[in-house]
Amino acid sequence: MKESIWKTLAEELNGSYIQRQYDHSDKAIISFDKFHIIFDNYTFYRTVNLATLEATYTRIVCPFTSNGNFKFQIYRKNFLDIIGKLFGLQDIVTGHEEFDKEFIIKSNDDYKVSEFLNDSELLELIRKHGRFHIEISDQKEIWGEKLPESNYELSFYLKGKLNSIETLIQLYLIFTKLITQLSKVEIINPVNE
Repeated sequence: MKESIWKTLAEELNGSYIQRQYDHSDKAIISFDKFHIIFDNYTFYRTVNLATLEATYTRIVCPFTSNGNFKFQIYRKNFLDIIGKLFGLQDIVTGHEEFDKEFIIKSNDDYKVSEFLNDSELLELIRKHGRFHIEISDQKEIWGEKLPESNYELSFYLKGKLNSIETLIQLYLIFTKLITQLSKVEIINPVNE
């Protein structure tokens, strides 16, 4: 039997591995500077008429606390976004031309976004990877229930299962860089245990 990608990742990054439980995938939990970064897969089911549709996503989440209500989304532009921009879709510009051409950035605080994205190495790391979505959300594990007040999650997801340990390590590096930048501008704090 092939070893779980999450077990391999936990071993590579000195994290913890949690075996699959009921309908939840197994997961890797990696600690970074008092934060816990959780890697797993999520399968979404939707029934339409008599057909059940299924989609599996790779997720990475990092719970944190914050005194503000700062939220943002970053995702690669698609055809609908290009049309949306013609009709007034709001998109924050970082000033990094290549990044701004490829990505949509939405937020409730333009200034804070430009503060923490003022790092060309971080932007280049984000550009290297395919179609995904990064956001700060007040919902548990992206699609779950609303989190208690002042609790949020830095979240990443993409459709499909990632099976490349090298890619997952690169995504871990993006997450640690995001956490460092968001901490530096005092947007996030570790969850008290």
